[in-house]
Amino acid sequence: MSEGTVEELQERVHQLEENLRKVKSLDELTGLYNRNTYYDRVRCRFENEPDREYVIVCFDVEKFKFVNDRFGFVEGDRLLSYIGKKLQERAAKYGLVAARLSGDVFSFMDFEENIQPDALGAEIQSWVKDYPIDFEIRMTVGIYHVKTKNIPVRLMCDRASFACESIKNNYLVNVAEYNESVKNYVFSQHELLNESERAFENHEFKVYLQPKYDIRTTKVMGAESLVRWQHPEKGLIFPKDFIPMFEQNMLITKLDEYIWEESCRILRDYIDKGYTAVPISVNVSRMDIYSLDLSKIFVNLTDKYNIERRYLEIEITESAFTSDEEQILKAVDELRELGFIVLMDDFGSGYSSLNMLKDISVDVLKIDTRFLEAGRDGNTKGKEILESVIKMAKWIGLSVIAEGVETDEQKNFLLDRGCNYAQGFYFSRAIDEESFGKLISDPNNVASENLDNVFDNTIEIEELLHSDFMTEGLLNNILGGVALYSLSNDGNKLNVLKANEFYYSITKNYPKNVTAGGYDGLENLHPDDREKAIKAFRESKMAGNKGVSVQVRNVFGEDVIWLSIKIFYLASREDCSIYYASVSNSSEQMGVLNKLNMLRRSFETALDLIDAIALEYYFINNTIDVKTKLAEGHSYMFGTYIQNALEYILDNKIVHHDSMDEYKILCKHLKKSDKPISVVLDLLYKEDMYNRCKVTAKTVYGNGKRIKSVIVIESTGLDVKP
Repeated sequence: MSEGTVEELQERVHQLEENLRKVKSLDELTGLYNRNTYYDRVRCRFENEPDREYVIVCFDVEKFKFVNDRFGFVEGDRLLSYIGKKLQERAAKYGLVAARLSGDVFSFMDFEENIQPDALGAEIQSWVKDYPIDFEIRMTVGIYHVKTKNIPVRLMCDRASFACESIKNNYLVNVAEYNESVKNYVFSQHELLNESERAFENHEFKVYLQPKYDIRTTKVMGAESLVRWQHPEKGLIFPKDFIPMFEQNMLITKLDEYIWEESCRILRDYIDKGYTAVPISVNVSRMDIYSLDLSKIFVNLTDKYNIERRYLEIEITESAFTSDEEQILKAVDELRELGFIVLMDDFGSGYSSLNMLKDISVDVLKIDTRFLEAGRDGNTKGKEILESVIKMAKWIGLSVIAEGVETDEQKNFLLDRGCNYAQGFYFSRAIDEESFGKLISDPNNVASENLDNVFDNTIEIEELLHSDFMTEGLLNNILGGVALYSLSNDGNKLNVLKANEFYYSITKNYPKNVTAGGYDGLENLHPDDREKAIKAFRESKMAGNKGVSVQVRNVFGEDVIWLSIKIFYLASREDCSIYYASVSNSSEQMGVLNKLNMLRRSFETALDLIDAIALEYYFINNTIDVKTKLAEGHSYMFGTYIQNALEYILDNKIVHHDSMDEYKILCKHLKKSDKPISVVLDLLYKEDMYNRCKVTAKTVYGNGKRIKSVIVIESTGLDVKP
């Protein structure tokens, strides 16, 4: 062997060894250092530059386990890789050491002079601001200021992680610095977490009920179910001290289900004792909606305890409606159709609250306490918002409950504005099961009627058109595009009576000739859509607080835009009816829809030429939609729309027992990958007759989450014995 060849081999061996060292030192997913290498590199930096002052930063994705559960591990890994790249960019810019320690936990060593805690927290949060996923990603950041370099780097990271843990579910801040109080808090949280299983087994979680009152009579008309932890050694622990920890560790759904059942048990006990029954509302989180079959659970509970469904009310916080709206709205509609009353809790805590009502069908609004707080010290802004919310709710048939009422002044303000229901310390704190039972055991303490839930048809046209209404800048900023319309009794004349600035901006309908009766609302609508618009206004009279939605084209010059209009009937006059409408520009959505329809027609035409069928399986509600017809004689026992699809397939033995292994492989792949897959399955197509088919499928993602799987089934023509 020549000398050159030996040298080449030695070089190759050296290169392989170097590559192996890199592989062993790096995190495979992100390319950052792994834990042990990070500890070594940080220690080396300390030794090489001993005079510099350092910090150790740890940060993670709050509720990352939920991201994995909701969107799948593929999307979870994609998010971690994305964050890893952002961290690599920062490390390269400032010459830092950075790592992925485990799971969703990242860390980097920085220099004290670079660190401004609030700015750092904002920077790390900005990394995921535009990440394409239908979920609010929140980063929590912990900082440890290195005072002595003699302790292990691992311990420094632990302390930064403690700081990070201390602010979980605290949405006011996303960065914390380590100190002894942080350490004590985290230790106490871990102690409670370790005791939680025992607490469930021993029924240490107790339902406390905060009464809701009819302000007009000061009588009880319901209660909200809250939780306290009756700890055997620490005494009564309030939710703020353990709920964040339960949310962080995915125990919140277990606790919620526990409280729901306890509330039903309490209701049953009150009824058996002969007390006047009042509704008890339970809280439902966004996590509950994503991970539980709420309709099934609540139906089973009310059946188990033989309770009328109207007595178990469901409170869903407003923030839940701002993410994955389709699933939230579906859950709400199902619950209401089953006879449950649904309340939107913390209404007004978001930024587009009133405009949200165009898409959401609930029964009751619970007003966020900040409205009342904003009305103190002579500040009228909060009172103006509150008054507008109450008016709007009454016009579209919703009841309003004010939360956090603490003073006589607040109570009187609400009563004067037509808000008849409230809860808060002014009336009563949350009380235990026995105390609430004593309260309602006296019929004189209980309101004789349930919530008002009727339209306010006493509205005067002068009130609607008052100069302070709809033109006030405050309302312009809250409502989005809204207008008041009148439709003549003969249906020939649709006028815009009043509109806000956003309405004009969206529709481009800047009126030229405005009379006392408004201006023509049909003039700029496409001629083919005018009759459709009038029909929608008429139908809204019968729709109650659900309203009616319609898509119409608005024409100005040579341009055409699509408008999505949600219409609510308000009141009747002698010669017309009055409506409130929320308007948004839907041109982009309609353009996408039209393209999809064209593609679908082309796809269906192609499938008609072969012996095949196209299906769409929707993960969100476990349904199959059959999109094309099969060739004559091949129905595979499918209808055009199948609910409880996975159960249907198994119960009806659609898949031959010899094909079950391949079927399981198909299902597993579709849940975890967006790559196409093909398998051969023997499928039922007539009674006791199977046909061998090639099944090709691909999962479609949208906004970072699984939407549906598109499945094409091609018959091979080979029949298989049962």
